[in-house]
Amino acid sequence: MEAREIDLDVPRGVGELLGATFSLFGRHALLFLSVTLAVVAPVVVLVDGVWGRVLTDGPDASIPAGAFAAGFVLSITVPVLVTALHAGIVWALGRGDAVTVREGSRVGVRRSPIAFLAAFFYTALVMVGFCLLIVPGIWVAVIGYFVAQAVVLERAGPIGAFKFSIALVSGRWWWTFGALALGWLLFVLTNGIARVALGGAVESGVLFILLATLLDTVSYSLTALFGTLLYFSLRVRAEQAALVAA
Repeated sequence: MEAREIDLDVPRGVGELLGATFSLFGRHALLFLSVTLAVVAPVVVLVDGVWGRVLTDGPDASIPAGAFAAGFVLSITVPVLVTALHAGIVWALGRGDAVTVREGSRVGVRRSPIAFLAAFFYTALVMVGFCLLIVPGIWVAVIGYFVAQAVVLERAGPIGAFKFSIALVSGRWWWTFGALALGWLLFVLTNGIARVALGGAVESGVLFILLATLLDTVSYSLTALFGTLLYFSLRVRAEQAALVAA
C-alpha cells in the first residue's frame, strides 16, 4: 500500500472540492481519461457518428429520431457508468492503493448493473417531479444525485442507494444544490457550448467526432470526479453530525 493520494475523511467547501478535483485529475489524468474514453468513444462514434450520420454528412447532419432517442437514454446511462468507475478509483486512491486502469475499473463495472437500475429509478422520479411544476423535479434531482456512488461504495441496492443519497443531502440541500450547480456550469454547460462552437467551426465529420469525443471524455470525467468527491465530503459531514447528535 502506498501513501494516500487524497484524504477522503475531511469535509471540503466548494472551492476545496474544485481544487481537489483538478489536482487529482491532473495527477491521474491518464487513468481517469482512459476509463472514461472506453465508455464515451463507442457512444459518440456509433450514435452521433454512424446513426446520426455526422461521419458522412458532417456536423450539420439531420439527426434521425431514433438516434436522438438513443442519445437521450445514453445521456443517463453513460454518466452512471463513468461515475461508478470514478467512485471505485477515488476510493482506492484514498486508501493508498496502487490503481491501474484494469483494477480501477473492476469495482465500478461489477456494480454498474445495479447502478443503472438505481439511476433509472432516480431519473423516473426526477421526470415525475418536473411534470409537477418543475420545482419538485429539481428537489429530487439533488437529493438523489449520489445513487451511483452509493451503489458502488456502500454496496447498496437501487432503493437503498436512493435512501442513502437522501440521508447525505438531508439538512444540506441548498449547499449541495449550489455545489452541483457550479459543477454543472463548469463541466457540463461549457462542454455543450464548446460542442456548438465546434460544430460551427469544423466541416469534417470525422474531425468533429474526434474532437467531440475528447471534449465529452474530459467533461464526463471531471463531472464524475467532482460528484464523487462531493459525495465523500457529504458523507463525512453526515457522520460528524451523527456524532454530535449522539
